[in-house]
Amino acid sequence: MKRSVRRLRLVLFAAVGLALFIAINWRTAPDAEQSLQTDPRPRAAKAEAAETAQRFVGALSKTTANVGFVTVQSDQTLSGYLQKNGLYDDYAKTYMSRVPLDYFRVELHTADEESYLVDIGMDGGEPFGWRKRTDLKPPEPEAGRRIAEAYIERHNIPIGEYEWDGGPDAERGVFIYTHRTAKIGDARMELRLEVRGDEVVAFRHAFRVPDAHLAWLAAQDAASSAMTRWSLILSALLAVAATAVAISYHRQVAFLRGFLPTAVFAAVYTINNFNLFPAYKAVGSESADPFQSGDYAAAAVIVMQLFTAGMSAATYMSLVAGDALWRRFGQPAWPRWREADFGQATLVGMGRGYLLACGLIGVQSVLFWIAWQQFGAWAVNDPAQSLDNMFRPALFPLMAWAAAISEEALYRLLGIALFKKLFRSTFLAVLMTSVIWALSHTQYAIYPAYTRFVEVTVLGLIFGYAFLRYGFLAVLFAHASFDSLLMSLSLIDAEGSGSVVYALGYVALPAVIAVVIRAIHGTITKKKAKKSKAPADRPGP
Repeated sequence: MKRSVRRLRLVLFAAVGLALFIAINWRTAPDAEQSLQTDPRPRAAKAEAAETAQRFVGALSKTTANVGFVTVQSDQTLSGYLQKNGLYDDYAKTYMSRVPLDYFRVELHTADEESYLVDIGMDGGEPFGWRKRTDLKPPEPEAGRRIAEAYIERHNIPIGEYEWDGGPDAERGVFIYTHRTAKIGDARMELRLEVRGDEVVAFRHAFRVPDAHLAWLAAQDAASSAMTRWSLILSALLAVAATAVAISYHRQVAFLRGFLPTAVFAAVYTINNFNLFPAYKAVGSESADPFQSGDYAAAAVIVMQLFTAGMSAATYMSLVAGDALWRRFGQPAWPRWREADFGQATLVGMGRGYLLACGLIGVQSVLFWIAWQQFGAWAVNDPAQSLDNMFRPALFPLMAWAAAISEEALYRLLGIALFKKLFRSTFLAVLMTSVIWALSHTQYAIYPAYTRFVEVTVLGLIFGYAFLRYGFLAVLFAHASFDSLLMSLSLIDAEGSGSVVYALGYVALPAVIAVVIRAIHGTITKKKAKKSKAPADRPGP
């Protein structure tokens, strides 16, 4: 009776969650698109942007230009200012075509070994910004000003509508001209030029947001960074504790069983690190020397590989130590392969995982709706996490499994056991692991900074109690199914309807894995049973 009631509750949780997810996303689709996709107009292909950039640089340098990388960038500062102050619609109608929020950045190299970066809006059109690599020194301010203004007039920009700010940047060869009337809120439109030697080497149409918004944004980013650092510190301490537990209880630890999940985690994360090379280039091109973005990206891949190695070790120790702790409690949370019901338990865990995932997407939708509608939360496109900045966007949903394995191992299987043993309180154990888990999700470009902390803490509480009730396999499949669904929707949004097959495959993957494991385990178990029942060979005459 109790089992049937639990099953009914789980089914109802899933049904209500799905209903809420569909209702909220259908009702708020335009607002959500605007909040999460700052430039929802039809996008020009990267190839088209590359061709436009080639023609532009060819005319500028009087020589042939070859395309290197094409990345996607976003003016996160301006986008955030517009959304925070309810100015997005006005901006889209008036200024988006001249100063797009999301754009392609095309890297080019000429036959004369010169390098250029050209920025072109997602909907095509002419470049609104460009930069040439140079080692030349800036001229005297007055000479530089004459060169800058000659460039403006030569390109038919009405210089009378702008005024030079006369700032100290001129000493560095930077000249900023502010439009006398064009503004959105308190953000003023301006021209930014950089002069080296006797030529303009950089030009950009832009908006300067108020200093007050920059200060607010800096405080938010600082808070987010602090929360992330605390998560790393506390997660590292959990990993150290896992190592200590494994050593202390080594006689009860099944050291072999953690290898396969850890290997899956390491393989998926490694693939993702290399897949994100364009994203690292996109981040690097916003650094002090944007032409060193390739070196920045290569270094980032190496650092992330080292991080992956550390996370792999933490994941492995969490799996084996967490399993040992729960068995010492007399409450095994993760069945072992040699147990007769392992295959069936995996299948049941998968089914429960899907139901939990359906409920969780509804809870998340409600939390985001409250944050967006009641507390004015908003998000900006982040080039570091954009599917447009991946070699193979279709590989991105694989990360659902890396997240599921590592996070459920560290924060649920291990973390809850450790804190329960330490504080003798199930509630505190679930709460503390949820908080640490939530702190690790605050680096996303969603504001205010506490938004994701609150959301993920609530989800963590649900994951924690689901783990206690249904076991490790259920939350593992729930996490993988939950992330697979959300990542697949992102894939469809970024890549179009052609990615539907990939998306459906990723959503179905947890079921496929569970069925395969059940089949393999059942086959091996039957063979062992037949072998054990076979009569012993009789000795010959």
